[in-house]
Amino acid sequence: MNTNNGADSEQSITKNRLGSTIVKTAESESSLTIGISNLTPSHGSIEKNGLFIITAPTFTYSKSILIQTILFNPTTKTALISLKENNELLKVSNQINKRLFKVYKSGNLLLNFANKTRTETLFDDIAEDIKDKVFESIDLILIDIYQDIFAPMQTDELAKTISSWQNWLINQKKTCVWIIHGDQASQLIKSKASTLLNIFNGLATIKFNHSNIDYEVLFWHLYSSINTKTSFSLQFNEIKCEISANIDQESRSETTPQLSISHDNRVLVIKSQKDLEDIFPQEWEVFNSLETLEAKISIDSSATIIFYINSNINIRFISTKILELRKKAGRQLKIILRETEHCLRVKEERLLIDVGANLIIPYNVAFLRFVTMVYAIQGSYFIRNIPHYIDEAHDTEMEALRKNFLPLTEFIKQSILLVENSQRIQINSSLLKFAIDKSIPIEEIVALIKIKRNGDIFTLTESCLYLFLFQCEKSEIKNALAHIFSLPVDDLFFAQEYFSFSDDIKNELGLLASEEYELPYQLDNDQQLHFEHNMDVEYKRGIRQAARPAPLTLIG
Repeated sequence: MNTNNGADSEQSITKNRLGSTIVKTAESESSLTIGISNLTPSHGSIEKNGLFIITAPTFTYSKSILIQTILFNPTTKTALISLKENNELLKVSNQINKRLFKVYKSGNLLLNFANKTRTETLFDDIAEDIKDKVFESIDLILIDIYQDIFAPMQTDELAKTISSWQNWLINQKKTCVWIIHGDQASQLIKSKASTLLNIFNGLATIKFNHSNIDYEVLFWHLYSSINTKTSFSLQFNEIKCEISANIDQESRSETTPQLSISHDNRVLVIKSQKDLEDIFPQEWEVFNSLETLEAKISIDSSATIIFYINSNINIRFISTKILELRKKAGRQLKIILRETEHCLRVKEERLLIDVGANLIIPYNVAFLRFVTMVYAIQGSYFIRNIPHYIDEAHDTEMEALRKNFLPLTEFIKQSILLVENSQRIQINSSLLKFAIDKSIPIEEIVALIKIKRNGDIFTLTESCLYLFLFQCEKSEIKNALAHIFSLPVDDLFFAQEYFSFSDDIKNELGLLASEEYELPYQLDNDQQLHFEHNMDVEYKRGIRQAARPAPLTLIG
């Protein structure tokens, strides 16, 4: 193909540090299909961001896949990177030449010819090149590679290379296909990548089988968690530079689906001895020690870990452990958190998910439903970014949420900050105002308050108790109060008033801040907020007795 046929005047051509020619392109819609005709979508289309690998016995087949992939996806922004010379790679029939040049001229094709004299640093060099601004709009990257690049690479070196590419591609929302050609490419790559299948999206090979050419899919689309080994008989038309599948010969295709890329399908439960009430499925392994569980998790494990958590859990500690396990085992490990009580806020849940948890199951999910959810998550793949460390600013903010009772001034200040925090993630908080019944000692009312979730705070004035429920929608107030108070609030207070919109909450807090509106209650926080648990029982009995009908004596 003559790439200088008026194209230079219409495209912006630059040189990268490998001496490659690259063409700036604009954004377009992407529809990704690999260059083999008549393949079913499950084996011939690329639906996810990340790295795919295809091996071919000769450059001719590799060239066919590269060119046909470009022609199958004419509106996709594609970069073609090759060690071959321009005239060797693009020497095709006139008909193909016209179609290929049309894609090039439209601005949807970026050509990059790598320096083949520096093959030992090829992947590092290409990785640096594709950080260039001209690659920003690229959706699909096609790289033509000769098998000798991989021959000297050890498995751990290849794993590091593949992993770094996979992470970059997922973060940048791009797709890349390595087309590796050579007479031993299939055997070489399969032997080196047999333990690495969980860190990239797909591996397929084109190989000679007696007089036939077979397309064997070892696995494809890692995120769909389907591992298939499928063999298609192919035809090759050298004039058209086209590979096609014989879809009419169904007997030559054999598919064996599996539910997991890895064979590690264990479910490991970490739970304290006192909470062991559930009767787990027999195949689940239950541990009381986190250290014992950690020793059971290997690198690249696809096992499932279930953490049971309650209101006493240290969020910083559990987040750190989840991040450590995610970094150690990789993206195929499944991490589930199961609440034993209503204890996590949205902010805490998002932190746990950000550091590597796949799923958080609320306390009110029935046990059998919980087992079903564990089953449903099998085969999933963690695709979010894995942070290097936990954000210290988040720790500081969460520490401020752990206070329960606050003096009036601090309560107002903290509530305003929490309202603004909720607004940023578009989740409402609620402010509750309770008129105090003077016949009930205030210290007994306070003794009934059992705040379990961080961010819930309360204060007292001479006539009211104010309770702020952090990131609690109006529909959840009734449920939240049932967990905070040991008795129904109707038995404790004369009246209740709820504020669930940010402006209403701020207006009420503004009125509360004025001295003439409410006087703070003089409560010794250190002495009167720490009551014995038996006070709950005594007070409950007293309230219920007062509610019974008084006995009557009839006098005749």
